[in-house]
Amino acid sequence: MLIACSSWLILLKLRLYLNLIKLNGYCRDKELQLESAMDARYEQLLNGLLDPRLDEQLELRFQPVVGCRALCGVGVEALLRWCHPQLGWVSPEEFIAIAEQHALMRRLTLWVIKTSFNYLQRWLRQGMCVELSMNVSMLDLESNYLLAALRAAAEHSGVPPAQVIIELTETAGVQNPVFALRQVKRIQRQGFHVALDDFGSGHAGLLQLAALPVNRVKIDRCIVKACEGSWQHQRVLIGLIEIAHQLGVDVVAEGVENAQVQALLNANGCDYVQGYFIASPLTVEEFKPWYQQQIKTHPKVRCAYKGKG
Repeated sequence: MLIACSSWLILLKLRLYLNLIKLNGYCRDKELQLESAMDARYEQLLNGLLDPRLDEQLELRFQPVVGCRALCGVGVEALLRWCHPQLGWVSPEEFIAIAEQHALMRRLTLWVIKTSFNYLQRWLRQGMCVELSMNVSMLDLESNYLLAALRAAAEHSGVPPAQVIIELTETAGVQNPVFALRQVKRIQRQGFHVALDDFGSGHAGLLQLAALPVNRVKIDRCIVKACEGSWQHQRVLIGLIEIAHQLGVDVVAEGVENAQVQALLNANGCDYVQGYFIASPLTVEEFKPWYQQQIKTHPKVRCAYKGKG
């Protein structure tokens, strides 16, 4: 029996089943072997998340966010990556799901906060005008540690809170939504900006936008990608932009992969774009040359995000 039934595990198992049937035909023994292997991988990842040496295996990648109209301005999203000593690079969707199931997100979140502020401090001291966004789970809002960690990191590094955007993921699973909402407001009062991630899909929908005091929304990449060749999805995308703007919220479109989609977004007032059309997630060593090229191309470049109070 599988230890967990999270969506990534189900999809991976189905994909492996299809490949197995295509190559060898259906075989119950091989199905049991596959199930056993999946359980073993889950245990290996869980043990890795509990490993005291986990911090040494984590890295950040930085994906640029730019203004939609001129494709300039510099903001970055910090993306967590894990290189497991035996399994190699593990998908964030895979290990984040396990961390959430076993109440292990706190360690990962604290590492991301500390590391992000260290890089941001370095860039600002080098005269690089960069605003950085980082993802936190709504589950992180169910205790006081997140706000305390953000405040301590800002004070220690000297980084202005206005340079940092906290991206909130799904609201599903939150046991105390009233307390979580209170925490969001406290984070904003400290000067940080807040974004609703994956807007338009799952639980990150219109009710969350109306309830949460966010500064911006990030339209889910699946919605952006579905716009290619589909006028119905284009209308949905345009509607989401209009609703966000009517509520006084800036819009970031994720997953922009070509000029046609960027042009559609620009024509309909999207504020910022992010995706492989702009740049892939970069290592810290790759980001500085990318930034310098931005400055060379756009001498009057400013930070991508203009935070609202």
